[in-house]
Amino acid sequence: MPINPLQKFTRHLLLLAALTGGAAGAIQEVLTAPEIAQANQDGSAMVTPSSAYLWGSYLLVSNSTGIKLAPNAPEVDGIAMGTPFERLRYEAYLSQYEGNPLDTTRATAFARTLDHKLSFIIYTHSLKSVGEETEQWQQAYEKNPGARKSTRTASYLDVFKPATLTVNGKTLQASPQVDGPYQDQFNLSNGQFDFRYLGVITYTFDLKSFPTARNVTLAFKDSSGRKYTQKIDLSQYH
Repeated sequence: MPINPLQKFTRHLLLLAALTGGAAGAIQEVLTAPEIAQANQDGSAMVTPSSAYLWGSYLLVSNSTGIKLAPNAPEVDGIAMGTPFERLRYEAYLSQYEGNPLDTTRATAFARTLDHKLSFIIYTHSLKSVGEETEQWQQAYEKNPGARKSTRTASYLDVFKPATLTVNGKTLQASPQVDGPYQDQFNLSNGQFDFRYLGVITYTFDLKSFPTARNVTLAFKDSSGRKYTQKIDLSQYH
């Protein structure tokens, strides 16, 4: 079943539902020309009138029930893994969707930016209403007006800290890349609705020093302090 976005389709904002499909083979840190062509083809082919991007087994965790929030629903809706193959496939999908499909030159250039990189994409929503967040950040700004440097709307996404990836007994660290916040209307369990922020956090690690990496462990905390730990066998992914 494909993803259904919670609001207008944006380049980086896709919330998660139950997904099908699969990935096979070992992770390839540097894509070859045939792999680039395959990723481009696979991503472009997903664009149909009745379909959306399919994460397949790249989806590691799914807590989302769409825009209906269950009681005590976690802030993290889903965690997906972006290998170089998957990231290029996603870029091909977006480019095709936007009517500007990747040619071989552009696909290859994009692939080279992914060499040795492994990303984790965290889909989230705020545990507070937009009104509550706005009030909270306004009070914080009044107490310390010089603290905020970003021009992005202040939100729970700013609270996310660096994540770690344990590889072959060593720990790597990556800072959060923030996409958002966006607003959408969520349905609550009591039948009412609430406007909340949502967004995507991406952590990207460089595995160039670990060419034989197989079992890795991702660890991070959401804005509420809840810890997430995910073990991944990279040999299961392309």
